[in-house]
Amino acid sequence: MREGNKKRKSSEKCAVSGNIRCYVQNESDKTALFNKLDAAKLCVDEKISSVSNYAIINKALDLYISTHGIPETSQASCEVQHGGENYKNYLYSAENETNDPMFVCTDNAMTNVVHGVQVHALSCQHPMQVSDRQMFGHVSKITLKCCEGHSLRMDSSPHIEGGKFLVNMRMIHAVNTSGLRYVQYERFSTAAGLGVCSDTMFSDVHDMYCEATEECAEQSFQEAVGIEIVESEGISILTDARHGTRKNSAFSDVIAIGCRTHKVVAAKTVTKKDDQISQRHELFGVKEMYKDFERKGIKVNTHGHDRNSSVNKYLATEHPDIKNANDTWHATKGIAKTLKSIGSGPKKNVGKTWHEELTDKAASVKTASYYAMKHCHGSAEQLRQSLDNIPEHYQGKHANCSDESRCNAEGDNYESSKCTLTDPVAINLLTNAIKKATNIPYTRGLCGMYRYTLC
Repeated sequence: MREGNKKRKSSEKCAVSGNIRCYVQNESDKTALFNKLDAAKLCVDEKISSVSNYAIINKALDLYISTHGIPETSQASCEVQHGGENYKNYLYSAENETNDPMFVCTDNAMTNVVHGVQVHALSCQHPMQVSDRQMFGHVSKITLKCCEGHSLRMDSSPHIEGGKFLVNMRMIHAVNTSGLRYVQYERFSTAAGLGVCSDTMFSDVHDMYCEATEECAEQSFQEAVGIEIVESEGISILTDARHGTRKNSAFSDVIAIGCRTHKVVAAKTVTKKDDQISQRHELFGVKEMYKDFERKGIKVNTHGHDRNSSVNKYLATEHPDIKNANDTWHATKGIAKTLKSIGSGPKKNVGKTWHEELTDKAASVKTASYYAMKHCHGSAEQLRQSLDNIPEHYQGKHANCSDESRCNAEGDNYESSKCTLTDPVAINLLTNAIKKATNIPYTRGLCGMYRYTLC
């Protein structure tokens, strides 16, 4: 053990590692190869572990080459002797060379450089070296010179119509379509040393991108509307606003998708130039959408949204013929908070603002509200009856409960997991909380609309 440790410590530690990947037909071929490798190691030392893979492969290659030699064609392809310098396929970068300048190059530009060097070699035997390099965005303008004074000027990118570099335009296109902000792109490119396209270069193509995207978007909207109205005279839409930031947003995107296909049928970007108050951006975008719908002759049958009070008022006053629908998630999202306030509180307010019999009702009341909205079949009266029945259910009165509910299905064997309501104060608190949280005046809009993906 001690001799093995001494031998291990005395051996030189490898500073560089490398991998050789082999591809075989099956597992048995791989096993046979490893067995041959171990057998070869035993020819060198008594223990397999004493010989590294590098050592045995290197010895095997040396033996093969010494026996068979290197063909002239292979030697020429591995190493080219020119001007006393070696040009190898595998180029190693030392630690002090890792900050070599970098740029982006295309295949055509590289081929052009190779052709230029070949043309120079026909008339001059001296090698060419990089004497100057200038960066224009991600493109490098390289000057090659030999000791005789011959020079070649090459670009790492071809030009497109208008004289702009293809590489720079493709990088700008990638940034514009990936969602990166300019400051993120600038930070990344600077850290990588790939050069940076100035904000002026981005501004030069901004108007062109805006025109192209507006044209594509309008075409997409027309196709989506055409699919949406195939089976009816009008369309039903769902709208929502996405604010650029959480607070005091400078711009907001208001999107409308079709209820049947969920494809975007309209989109508006609202900025503070349109309305200084970001909370009114959704209403402004909705108004602009309806102007476009009227201009294009598109009839809207149903408009579902996230219970925005301004949109509710606008549709009620300006478009009373359109069915206004609020999605159930936003319609009931306040129930849990409201039920929590009447199910817990300071002891001095027990029986006044909250009650102990309501501490376990928040989640189940919210589920019952969802069920009532989903199964009201468009009837506001049925929805009211279902919501009013929730306090009755917790009092043990199941005459108006659904036939599918567990309380009716199990009959006399039913045992509620919730505390039974007996105190009139608790019953009154729950009844008022449900009416307040579900916003009864808008029950007509709630009927028939489920929770949407958009909201």
